[in-house]
Amino acid sequence: MTALQASILSFVMLFQGKTPATGDSQRPIPICEVLENLRAYDGQTIVVRAGWNGSLVGDCKPPQSPDDPRYPLPGELLVNAILVAPLPVNAEQVEPFKTPLQQFDRLWKEGYDVFATFVGRLQVKRPGGFGFGHLGGYSAQISVMGIKDVTPGKKGKRRKLEWIEK
Repeated sequence: MTALQASILSFVMLFQGKTPATGDSQRPIPICEVLENLRAYDGQTIVVRAGWNGSLVGDCKPPQSPDDPRYPLPGELLVNAILVAPLPVNAEQVEPFKTPLQQFDRLWKEGYDVFATFVGRLQVKRPGGFGFGHLGGYSAQISVMGIKDVTPGKKGKRRKLEWIEK
C-alpha cells in the first residue's frame, strides 16, 4: 500500500466513524498524550482531539528531559502545541474542510475556546534540528487530512477581528 493509498484509507475511515491505527483505542488520542510522547507518534497518521486556535494546543505537563522534542533551548519559550501545516489552497471552499472551518470561525468570533478532532500525519523535529512554523518554534506539525467534531469550550469575551479587504 502506498502512502497516498494509506492516507485516503485513513480519511475514509475517519468519516465512517472509524479511526486509523493509533494503538488499541478507537477513540481520538488526547493532545497531551501526543505532546508528551511525540517520538512515538512521529510519521504516523493519528486522530487527535485538541484545543484549536490555529494550532493544536493543550495544557500539558512540561518536558521532563532534554531528549523531549519540546524541551526549549536556553532563552526559548516552551511551545505546548502542534502546528497545523498549511491546508490545501481554497480548503475553506470545499469539503471536508469547509464546514469545520466555518464552525471554527463562528465559535472563535463569538469568544469560545474551540475544540476539534483532527486526522493527519504527524512530523516531529529531528534531534538538534530546526522546528516548524514561525522561527522554528513548534516541535511538531500535523498535515491535516480531515477535521470533525468541532465543539465550543469555555466562553470568553467576543473577539473583535479586523479584516483587511482585497
